[in-house]
Amino acid sequence: MDEARLYLVENPYFFSGIKHSYEESLFSIIGVPFDGTTSFRPGSRFGPASLRHFSQEAETLSLNSGLDFEEVPVSDLGDVAVTFSVDEVLKRVETVSREVKEDSKTPVFLGGEHTITL
Repeated sequence: MDEARLYLVENPYFFSGIKHSYEESLFSIIGVPFDGTTSFRPGSRFGPASLRHFSQEAETLSLNSGLDFEEVPVSDLGDVAVTFSVDEVLKRVETVSREVKEDSKTPVFLGGEHTITL
């Protein structure tokens, strides 16, 4: 994950307060605090930070599945450093996604606006 590290900014909160190392994880959480093409009410750029912040209070045990999120090997890589260029942001998201998948991990993106789904 060489080039991708250039595009990532560490976040003070880790999703759910749980921090597994990247090497041991199967899933990697990556924030994309972008709302550059929002046409009405901006603010979705605060989504990744808000999700991380409020996940600190979430129960980690699912009573339905019996799965405890603390036992799931998930790392939080921080946020993609966004710019005002939509093309550049999408390039960075693609680079991070590709390199995470090359390391046999599943990237889980927190947005941000719908553009990141492209």
